[in-house]
Amino acid sequence: MNSQEDDFFDEAKLVAALRERMKVEISCVQKVDGGYRIVIAQDIPDRDSLWYRNNINVVEVVIEEGVKSIGDKAFCFFEALKHVTFPQSLKKIGANAFRQCEALREIVIPDGVTTLPKEAFYRCCNMTSATLPATLKKISQNAFRGCSSLESINLPDGLSSVGRYAFDDCKKLKRLVIPRGMKSIGYRAFEGMCVEDCVISAGVTSIGKEAFRRCKIDSIDIPSSVTSIGDDAFCSCKELSSVTIPGSVAFIGKGAFGWCSQLTDVVILPGVKRIPDNCFFFCRELRRIKLPDGLTSIGEWAFSRCYRLTELVIPSSVDVIPEGMASYCGGLKYVLIGDGVKEIGRDAFEYCEELAMVTIPQSVKSIAFDSFCNCKSLTAIIYAGTMEQWVAMERNKDWARGSGNFSISCVDGVIDK
Repeated sequence: MNSQEDDFFDEAKLVAALRERMKVEISCVQKVDGGYRIVIAQDIPDRDSLWYRNNINVVEVVIEEGVKSIGDKAFCFFEALKHVTFPQSLKKIGANAFRQCEALREIVIPDGVTTLPKEAFYRCCNMTSATLPATLKKISQNAFRGCSSLESINLPDGLSSVGRYAFDDCKKLKRLVIPRGMKSIGYRAFEGMCVEDCVISAGVTSIGKEAFRRCKIDSIDIPSSVTSIGDDAFCSCKELSSVTIPGSVAFIGKGAFGWCSQLTDVVILPGVKRIPDNCFFFCRELRRIKLPDGLTSIGEWAFSRCYRLTELVIPSSVDVIPEGMASYCGGLKYVLIGDGVKEIGRDAFEYCEELAMVTIPQSVKSIAFDSFCNCKSLTAIIYAGTMEQWVAMERNKDWARGSGNFSISCVDGVIDK
């Protein structure tokens, strides 16, 4: 028989160990299938350190009515713990309180608890269900991180804050509804979440930086209440296939939808004024994007490396095509530049090797270095001005180096390359 001090073979030794290590009195101990059931009738204090690799075979904990507080690390690494009964009197659960309780199956947290602190249920890898109270206001960082069997969780309407990585690696969570009370989705709030269906309720106004980065969502409906989408908000959502950005969105951050490698369809509704740098960078399956009238600004490298994009229409409300905007779009065949654009920036369409036709308005006054570099299939540029205006236009001498033998069709004649 193993005689290590962390092995317990009778109730007396178990009670003594818990009293020593948890600083709490155990009011009842019962032998049950697979281990022990303990009853606690007093507030549970914080523990100073984590209790690693304990062999205390507690499979069930009942916390009696009247108890208001469960301290930091209270049941951390209770690896055999399967069931916890919380009292209605409970007000506080401490940080790391149930960290790596790997056998824990489900939790029902009573009304009265307002915060789940950091790593409260971190790596409870067999938990399948979590029921959260209507009183809950905050879920802190890593609270459910690594709960890889979690299939069901409710986010109450009163919830206002979710910390970073709170649901990271929740591989079996298929659906999540973000409540209307959560006006702002914070920095990295749902990063790494494996949920496939995510509903953002009407009432949410802000989606923070990296809020859904690396999530496995395949579609997202952004409600018209949203006015701001932060940097990298949906970056690297590799299962995301379509998105509609409502006209209410006044701000979109850099790289908001970058590296979404399965994104095929994007609709940007009228009202959106600005597309930032790298917004759809390396969305390699993107086939269709509709840019709204009234759009005033497109950022650098916004559509770069969208290999399947075949057509791009730039609205007349845009005045500058920036550096690298649609570079390396290998499948791009036709570009129509709206009357209002004044400058075509460096590398704007470089290495668009299937680009055959471009329509350039009379409003364009300058074309920069390598704007159409290595567009090997380019055969025709349709220019809305005269031959004299084309010749007078400021163009870098290498604006189309390495491109095909194209002609420029002006309103009064044709100029060969």
